[in-house]
Amino acid sequence: WAMASPQPAAKKPHVRADALDPELVKKFMKIAGKLCLKHDLDIAELQAAVLTTLVMPRDTEHAAAMLTARNDHENNVKALKEAGKLKELQDLGGSHAYVWAAAVLTCLHSSSTSETSKGVIQAHCDKFSSPRMLWEHVFVAKTQRAWDRQNVKLHFAVSEELRPVLAEVVKALDAGGAKLKKGPPPKGSLARELQTIVDALGEMAYFFLCVIKYCHAMCVRVRIECARKGRCVAGYTCSRLACWPY
Repeated sequence: WAMASPQPAAKKPHVRADALDPELVKKFMKIAGKLCLKHDLDIAELQAAVLTTLVMPRDTEHAAAMLTARNDHENNVKALKEAGKLKELQDLGGSHAYVWAAAVLTCLHSSSTSETSKGVIQAHCDKFSSPRMLWEHVFVAKTQRAWDRQNVKLHFAVSEELRPVLAEVVKALDAGGAKLKKGPPPKGSLARELQTIVDALGEMAYFFLCVIKYCHAMCVRVRIECARKGRCVAGYTCSRLACWPY
C-alpha cells in the first residue's frame, strides 16, 4: 500500500444532529455499551490469567515501599521532562523495575519473611544489582487503588526465569498481611454504571415496543369500527381502508 498513488480522501457528507434517527442512536448506544462491557470482561479474564494479584493494607511496610517507589519515579520523570533531559529520561525507564526492586528489598529485610524465602530473594538481588537489569525480566510490577481505600492492589508479571523468585515474594507478602486473589475481579464502578445504562436502554426499547403494539391494535380496532359504521369514528375525513387524516 505504500507504493500506491496518493488519492485525496473523500469528503464525508455533513449530517445534521436533528436529522439523526433517535431509534438508531439508541441502538448504537446499546450496542456500544454491550461491546465495552464484553471487552472489559475479556480484559479482566486475561489479566487474571497473566497477572499475579494481591490485596494488601496500605499502611504495611511492603505496600508503603512500593507506593513510595512509584511516586519517586513519577517525580523523577516530571523533573526530567521539565528540564528537557530526554537522554536521562530514556535511561530511567519505566516504574515497574523500581516497584519490583522496592518489593523485593522490603521482603528481604522484613522480619515476617521466612529464611527460605530470604535465601531465594538474596540470590536474586546478587544477580540483578540494578533496576535497569530487570527491564527484560519484569513485565508488570505496579500498585493500583483498591475498592477499599485502606488497601492497595499489587500486580506482578515476570519472565519464566523469575517465576521462583515471584513465588517467594508472594509468600513473603502473604506473611506480611497480603491476600492472593485468583480469578477475574468484580466489575468496577464504571462497568456497573454502564451495565445499568444498557439495562435501562433495553427496558426503554421493550416499553416502546409495547406502546407500538398497543397503538397498532387500537388502530386496527378503529379501522374495523370505521368500516362497520361507514364513517370515521374519530371525526376525521378518511377512507374505509385507512384512518389517517388527509
